Amino acid sequence: HLCCETTARSAFMKGFEVFFTVDGTATYNEQLHRGAIINLAHGFAKPVLINEIITEMDSLNAAE
Repeated sequence: HLCCETTARSAFMKGFEVFFTVDGTATYNEQLHRGAIINLAHGFAKPVLINEIITEMDSLNAAE
């Protein structure tokens, strides 16, 4: 939770729009994982599922 959360916050502070994969990250236990996601969702990142990212990428590729 610390590495991914720190990286996401840093990216946000540098002006990036951050999408944080809920099902693409993990930590020592579920409580820490949920805590990190709640913290990030409070204003630093948008929690998303990997399938949502894949679907969006597929639609962008189809539009080309």
